[in-house]
Amino acid sequence: MAHQLIYTSSPTSLVVGRSGFSTVARNSEMSEKLAALVERCGVYNPGVFKGVVYSHRKISFGGKIWHILTRICPTGSDYTGRENYLAHHLVLDSSEAGGLSLNSAEILLGWKGWVSSWGDGPKWLEGSVYLGDAEPAAVLPARCWKEETGDSGSAALFGSAPVSAVSDSLPPEKILGLFAESLKLFINTPDSWDVTFTTHFFEGDSSSDFTWKILSSGRAESLQTAINFDEKKFPPPPSNRSATYARTGVMNNREMYNLKVGAPRPSSEIRFKVQREEPEKKFFAWYIALGALIVVSMLAAYLVVASGSGGISVEDDFRAVPEKRVPSVSLLPLESMDVVRAKIDEALAGQKFEKAVSIWRESGFSENDPGYEKRLLSRIGVKIDDMLDDASELSDGKEAEVLVEKAVSAIKNLGIPRGESRIDRAKSIMEKFKK
Repeated sequence: MAHQLIYTSSPTSLVVGRSGFSTVARNSEMSEKLAALVERCGVYNPGVFKGVVYSHRKISFGGKIWHILTRICPTGSDYTGRENYLAHHLVLDSSEAGGLSLNSAEILLGWKGWVSSWGDGPKWLEGSVYLGDAEPAAVLPARCWKEETGDSGSAALFGSAPVSAVSDSLPPEKILGLFAESLKLFINTPDSWDVTFTTHFFEGDSSSDFTWKILSSGRAESLQTAINFDEKKFPPPPSNRSATYARTGVMNNREMYNLKVGAPRPSSEIRFKVQREEPEKKFFAWYIALGALIVVSMLAAYLVVASGSGGISVEDDFRAVPEKRVPSVSLLPLESMDVVRAKIDEALAGQKFEKAVSIWRESGFSENDPGYEKRLLSRIGVKIDDMLDDASELSDGKEAEVLVEKAVSAIKNLGIPRGESRIDRAKSIMEKFKK
């Protein structure tokens, strides 16, 4: 679940006594300090650039890594007549991001809740945002890269290392589509969330905030950039597995089933035991072979004689034996990791927490990625907190009891982190209804 924060110029703000550019709406669960850090992620200069900008940043706060997905757009003039803009942020921690089946660019493209203007006064937003139902925006082979460069393998030009590119002409959604396909090359979707980016890099931005950035052609830095979408200037795609995957969209078995391949043992650790062949054993083997030959010859002679006398028909004997058919076994391929995560997201959305964990444990991936279950349990813990929040605000004790019982059951059965404190909170909520 993600929190929201909306930042624009307004005569009034959520902060008493503050006007101008400030936060006009956000979730109350977000702390003031975290909100202040998120506000700084909305760098925009409408005097220089008037298009929509999408970005993904990471910040550290409260012992956690937070992912900030941002959409900024111009909104005309504010109440003072100066140029205005609106920055809409989605804020989620790393455990929540790691459990999503979509990469960050896909969510920026596929989420339908972006706000482009703000006419209301300051407002506290209720409830967190579920991002698991955002529409997938990228598939492989990389069609967007094929259209831009003539080779889908160019998607591999954007990887884990920092990359800059130049564009003044590509729409921001088109850039996001390219980013989404490049992020698809990360076989494990959570790994793709380590990559940060912006569809337009401003003078006030920090280069260290972004792995990938799109520069304006007017910047001096753009002259050193090898990738230029406006001039259709691209280096050749790398000759690696990522480029092949971008062209075909087909995983090999190791990628599909998330297999771990161990390194071979060093030769210094390998020991051979040399054993000499003893002469008497060699002669003994010859004796056995000779005896077997004699037995086979006698059996063949017996069958020929018996067949000629009509006593035994070898042909009839074979026809008399019914054919034994071995039942065929259909080997169904394992589901891909993305399909498993989608099923888990669906179960979580329906508050079927034990089912979500069961899907993961039975998927065949759990042995190779033990850390995912920890992240999944953390996600469930966040959802349980949301359930307890909802229960505490209800006026109907019976409805609250249903939510609390479901939350406590999941905590006990699944071993949710901070289980004792969460159960204590559940008890205090129910005590309120007993009074």
